[in-house]
Amino acid sequence: MKLVLLIVGLVFLTVGLLGALYGVVAASGAQTEYDFFCTTGQMPPQFCAALLSSVSTYQALTVGMAVFAVIGLAILVAALAIKGPLFAAAGTVASAGEVSLPDLPCDALIASGLQPDELYELSFSGPNVSSSPAPVPPGVLVDTVRLRANNKGVLRLERPHLGNLSLRIARI
Repeated sequence: MKLVLLIVGLVFLTVGLLGALYGVVAASGAQTEYDFFCTTGQMPPQFCAALLSSVSTYQALTVGMAVFAVIGLAILVAALAIKGPLFAAAGTVASAGEVSLPDLPCDALIASGLQPDELYELSFSGPNVSSSPAPVPPGVLVDTVRLRANNKGVLRLERPHLGNLSLRIARI
């Protein structure tokens, strides 16, 4: 949530500032044309009225975009006020999880972010969706293995035909 608010706030702030800058540049350009052509009477009154209308339109755009930027700044401040880390804190430990293993030729599985020196149960079953011509039926248990994570929280399993399966891992 915090990351989403930061991104939204930055987008609002950037769009608002760029829009306000465009409004200021366009309004001052139209004002300069008005001052150059219309004060000396070189242009017809309709042209001068259109220039003044453009100046006021660009000034209104500048104010609107500045409000947009202020809203973006408020969202940024709110996001920064939220307690907690921007991403998942380093050192968080997984106790359970489930993943679908694609149909790729691999003979080893490595899982990290586990509790060091803890025992885990790995249950392999048929995937819900398979691209294999002869898949294991969904949910049918193929194998269960119990392994201990090393002192760094990493678990390694070497076994043939690990692809096209669903893996459920849980700390015991």
